[in-house]
Amino acid sequence: MINKVTFARRHRCFQEGATFDFRSGVNLLVGDQGTGKSTLIAQLRAHVEKSLDCYLRIERDKPTKAVMFDFERDNPRIRSLPREAGFEGAVLAYYMSHGEHISRILAVLERERQPSTFLLDEPDTALSIRSICELVRRLKQASESGHQVICSVHNPFLIREFSEVLSLEHRCWMNSEDFIQSHLSATESELV
Repeated sequence: MINKVTFARRHRCFQEGATFDFRSGVNLLVGDQGTGKSTLIAQLRAHVEKSLDCYLRIERDKPTKAVMFDFERDNPRIRSLPREAGFEGAVLAYYMSHGEHISRILAVLERERQPSTFLLDEPDTALSIRSICELVRRLKQASESGHQVICSVHNPFLIREFSEVLSLEHRCWMNSEDFIQSHLSATESELV
């Protein structure tokens, strides 16, 4: 499980020394576009893949398997599938809706038996309400099965299902309802 990450040097919107604590269970990364949600997920991915582009120092309590999905980068509808998917897999991926594709990927959460850390970048993008409910169910089930999930999201219905979120805008954990209300208040004042 990942406990803490610290940026070893300045990277994009993060200053050197920027530190984030993670918890067991579901860690929702929230905030406006440009606050660093995808950047943080990408850096966690680079660390796991032992990339030279990794800017993080990571503290963990024990080694765990990491499973990563970037729902733009890993989408087979816009990227060639691995060879083992075969022709049938390629055809299925091409004709599936976005929500069906995400549901198929998230089934991995239920199949993984070994305690793992799941890094998910915006799995809630363009999902229906029913699919958001399924995503919430799968995230909670993964947490109950002993997995850690670090997930960047935008959908307020999803955010409300968890009591606290890690706001990259505020650079701290906060009550999810307070986070949503702060955005609604800011939006209302901008519209006036």
